[in-house]
Amino acid sequence: MVDSGQTSLPGARILGQERHDTPPVFTREPFDRDKVIDQLVVGLDLDEIRRQVDNGEQVFIDSETCGLHSIMVLWQFAIDDGPIYLYHIWKEPVWKTIALFEMLMELDYVGFNLSFDHFHLAKIYTIWRLLPQDWIPEQHIEEIALNYEREGQDGQCIKPKRACDLMLHSRKGAFQTAMSRSDVRIRRVPTVLAYALARELESRIELPEICFEKSKDPNCPRWKVCERKDEDGNLGDTFKDVVLRFNPAGGLKYLAENALVWNPWYHFVDVGVHTA
Repeated sequence: MVDSGQTSLPGARILGQERHDTPPVFTREPFDRDKVIDQLVVGLDLDEIRRQVDNGEQVFIDSETCGLHSIMVLWQFAIDDGPIYLYHIWKEPVWKTIALFEMLMELDYVGFNLSFDHFHLAKIYTIWRLLPQDWIPEQHIEEIALNYEREGQDGQCIKPKRACDLMLHSRKGAFQTAMSRSDVRIRRVPTVLAYALARELESRIELPEICFEKSKDPNCPRWKVCERKDEDGNLGDTFKDVVLRFNPAGGLKYLAENALVWNPWYHFVDVGVHTA
């Protein structure tokens, strides 16, 4: 059973990857929030991680940053259905972080939007390789920013033996609906019929909620009657356009809501900084 919208936490296991050309298969398991919370582990023992890597198949990863472009502040991962580790890269010695990252590259690497998360892992890896190996990075923040970050841009490549980006994988299945798409526009509908047509389309055509998750009011009518201009550029009264505008959400939490029937406590907009 292919379920392309699974979260990148354990519980969404990937099976049947014995060959490089074998697509991942996701098994749906009931989501248990308390179980996940019980699995959280802060800090880690490298010997235990070595044992898990030697006996494991996949690692599920995520990173936390301050904004989209700043340096990583927290690394999160779980090997197969094991504990979810919260690893504070700034509080651990440099050598330990490098060793951890190199170990995880031996596993099949699973995440959501890997072009973001693995970029930040590679950025830390190349910078940390330049630092004294016994440093605790949070004690040398200014030195790292001024003397090492730019030079780290030209460091060695680090990559896993194989990777699965759930964001890209989800686009291949039912959740293609979460991709950007053009409006559906029925042109030149007589004004006397346009509003009745919009109501009829609204009542007859069912569309996935995820297609409109980013709308200001996801519950408002989706088919709308819009003005149209005549050949001279003037608004006409005789005809209207009936338009369906999509505003899909393809984020991990939205996919979890639709694929797992699980409502996250918060979305990013609920906890983001107010811009006003």
